[in-house]
Amino acid sequence: MANKDFYEQKLDFNMDFQEIKFISSEHAPEHGILVTPTEPYPVENIPNISYYLPDDTSTRLPFFATVAGHFLVGPNFFTRRQGLFGYQCILTLNGSCTMEIAGKKPFECTEGSLLILDCRTKHYYHTGEGRTWQYKHFHFGTYCAPYLVEQTLGLVQTQGSDIEATIDNIFRAISQQRPRAPYLISDMISHILTEVVFLQMDAPALSAHADILEKAALYLREHFNENINVGDLAANHFMSKYYFIKLFTDYYGISPYAYLINYRIQKAKICLFMNMSIAETAAACGFGNMNNLLQIKERNHIRWILL
Repeated sequence: MANKDFYEQKLDFNMDFQEIKFISSEHAPEHGILVTPTEPYPVENIPNISYYLPDDTSTRLPFFATVAGHFLVGPNFFTRRQGLFGYQCILTLNGSCTMEIAGKKPFECTEGSLLILDCRTKHYYHTGEGRTWQYKHFHFGTYCAPYLVEQTLGLVQTQGSDIEATIDNIFRAISQQRPRAPYLISDMISHILTEVVFLQMDAPALSAHADILEKAALYLREHFNENINVGDLAANHFMSKYYFIKLFTDYYGISPYAYLINYRIQKAKICLFMNMSIAETAAACGFGNMNNLLQIKERNHIRWILL
């Protein structure tokens, strides 16, 4: 699947490299075609490349790395791509690049920023006149934990975190080619993603509203069996409905409505475990009637039996 997507990706790029190092478990015997820039360079200046290709053990783990590197690129650098399997984690060390992702406003990757990018989405990143960009990055995939990655997509500032050290440890694990390296790599990718989730919550806009958002979530939990209007909840905190939903979703990773439904589902499971009927459970947990509860169950493929 990964190889199929790899060859079907749409890619255009100019490396414009000043210093470039691919992290690999072995040395490539020949020059790698994917590092050949669109402008001519002397052949001796094109670096050797050998990809770290995950084995069967790696792809059975929650996360696995594919390509990793440490680059310093010049003002003519760009990558335009879409349709590539997996995700890319990019840590900017110094300099900057402009990132353009389909459906979003362009933004800058600057010193200390970390970007988690869905490589299937159409995107374009580039430097520009007078600019250089030094960054560490790795591509990774998952077949069993996409939900966690989806919560981390976007840009965060990494000051005060150990993310760069963890990326260096991933590089080291790839280079050493030890039999247990895939387990370490999977664990370290998970650590980075979890760290990003908490960094997102500490973003200034969210931190400023953290008390309000946590009180709103507490209200949803305490009144889960009542009819709740999100617009009224937002108005109570002097916010527009749409701004409140955006802040709540950024902070908790799901919308207020999804948060409420998830909490009702957890309560419903407990009620059913206590031998309450489906009708009684629906009434007690805010679903109104049995049909609403059954529709939620069907839509979310919920298992009611607690093991």
